[in-house]
Amino acid sequence: MLLCAAAPSAHAAQAAYGFGYISEYSSNIERTPTDPRNDWINSVVGGIAYEENTADLAARVSGQVEARSYAENTFSDDVVGNLDASALWTLSPQRLTWTVEDAFRMVTLDPATATTPRNVAGANIFNTGPDAYLRFGPVHTLSLGGRYGNVYVGDADIDNNRYTGIARWLYQSSPRTVWSLNLEHLNVSFDNDVLNENFKRDDAYARLLIRQARSEFTLDAGRSRIDRDRSPELEGSLGRLGWRRELSSESSFGLSAAAGYQDVGAALLGLLTGPTATVAAPVPPTGTDVVTSDLYYTRQADVFYTRRGSRYGGTVRVVARELDFETTLQDRDEAGGSLELGYVHSATTSATLFGDYLKIDYAQIVREDEDIHYGLRLAYLVGRNVSVGLEGRRIERASTDAGSEFVDKRALLTVLYSTAPLYSPLSRR
Repeated sequence: MLLCAAAPSAHAAQAAYGFGYISEYSSNIERTPTDPRNDWINSVVGGIAYEENTADLAARVSGQVEARSYAENTFSDDVVGNLDASALWTLSPQRLTWTVEDAFRMVTLDPATATTPRNVAGANIFNTGPDAYLRFGPVHTLSLGGRYGNVYVGDADIDNNRYTGIARWLYQSSPRTVWSLNLEHLNVSFDNDVLNENFKRDDAYARLLIRQARSEFTLDAGRSRIDRDRSPELEGSLGRLGWRRELSSESSFGLSAAAGYQDVGAALLGLLTGPTATVAAPVPPTGTDVVTSDLYYTRQADVFYTRRGSRYGGTVRVVARELDFETTLQDRDEAGGSLELGYVHSATTSATLFGDYLKIDYAQIVREDEDIHYGLRLAYLVGRNVSVGLEGRRIERASTDAGSEFVDKRALLTVLYSTAPLYSPLSRR
């Protein structure tokens, strides 16, 4: 928010804000298999967005708050929100930088239970620290860094502090290509270390980074070792692949794959797009969240393609993930994707067809879920900054556990105001 306040005087920066009203009808507000209850949800939303890219500061900020009221008092009135904020501040060119990152999300506490206000909580990770660069000749650099992080998850006693030390040896083989050897040490200390187990983690890996005007490619390969206070030591391979590319001024493509140990803090931080990324990925499709103090080994892949033309546009995304927990019985395989197709009929009228699908196969219990969500959105631009929207959608879970199945049909009316396309108010339900 401080960055946004400084936007008018910032060079090469842009900012936007907006607010709106959303009225939504739900045919099954509690998402139960039988005896559905309907309700009206009235919401007021407001938010900001900010971007800057100068020699001293590269920053991206996007945040929104939504106050919701339930007409039939099915749930208590509440306030929800989301925030993505990342900044890279160059204190001394090629010598010293400072990174600030923050991600706030409403997350599902129990993925096996329907997502309702009773089963969601706010989760936040804050991460900050310096990086110093010591140059040995024109192509060799030693980088030393440190991070302090804090993880907060409402309604879950897993809050923790994180302390990270980083050492990297970088070799710049060309103006756009950097090879590096990396050592990272992470110390995680839980506020409640009786219910949760503190741990120390060491990662050693090699990285290839290729950054061009319209693309970015990274490849990591190495090993991880985790020393837990009360449980046996863990060791496993670490691998990450990421590629994002602007194919043209209207389209972009990206893919990522990863294998390695993960925890809730690293998962939340992974949702952010860094301020220097050349291509920003679209918002991930609806999926389950991992809210636990347990460590887990994950294998995941994600591919997306997006296009925004003058008349037609769309985004398609395919995701897959395998989760193997160390102590809790939450092991599962997930696979699915999302599709969004937009059509601009005129300067004032547009339509969007959207949907996503996620299949979840639980390993320790005989259960398989299929989450399906699709709908149609119509928007009409009343003036330069005001739009009115109508939306109908269907949210469904099919499951081998009959008690977990539900169908929720929803209709929305929105009246939204935005100062610029950089930010548009949006209901996150």
